[in-house]
Amino acid sequence: WLFSAPYNVNVDYKPAYLIGGGRSIYRLDWDKIRQSGIFCMGIDHEAWLYVGDTVSQIVSIKADSLPLKLLQNQDLVKWLPENHGDRPIGEMRIRDLDNIRFFRMNANWFPEQFLESPTVSSGHAIGTAGGIHSSILPALWILYEQRYRNVTLLGCDFDTEEPSHDYWSKLNKLLVQLNPVFEARDFWITNGSDSEGALKAFRNEPSITRKWLKKGTDAHEPDGRT
Repeated sequence: WLFSAPYNVNVDYKPAYLIGGGRSIYRLDWDKIRQSGIFCMGIDHEAWLYVGDTVSQIVSIKADSLPLKLLQNQDLVKWLPENHGDRPIGEMRIRDLDNIRFFRMNANWFPEQFLESPTVSSGHAIGTAGGIHSSILPALWILYEQRYRNVTLLGCDFDTEEPSHDYWSKLNKLLVQLNPVFEARDFWITNGSDSEGALKAFRNEPSITRKWLKKGTDAHEPDGRT
């Protein structure tokens, strides 16, 4: 099934959470978030491994890294690049599994066309100056196509202390270019993480993470780690 039309006819201003795999997710009370009824989409498998059925959809550009249990989960919608559909999973292909959805990617980078393009731009054709393989780009594109207009990022820590800090800085530069385009289309992204990472492209509201902290969890130290 290839994405060709939004699920909802009407624009939805209710909050949606886009969940990354940063360390801050370990401090949040996912039972409480699940009970809130807020729509949650996960990025790659790290979020799903921890938050489980709090997310109803997962977006990943890395089908090969997804656990078999995730791919075979009949209740979870999995968004993957269309060219991964024929990859074998045992005696089946990925496209034969339940609740698989596809998107197409292109290597160009025209920020002003990002939301209107029928394919997801990665900017990879512009090389190390900016091209990035990241699942957050198709995730934002899909949320827009599904008519969500108020998206909060949780666990998208962009941790500059990790060895991949240069990657996060490059990705932030792409998102900086996209944010004015998003706002012009009435698509509002908020960074709800309270970590001091490289994600500076969007308005930061750390109070959102603190709202969902597990009882007794320190607001500044994830599970006792600095």
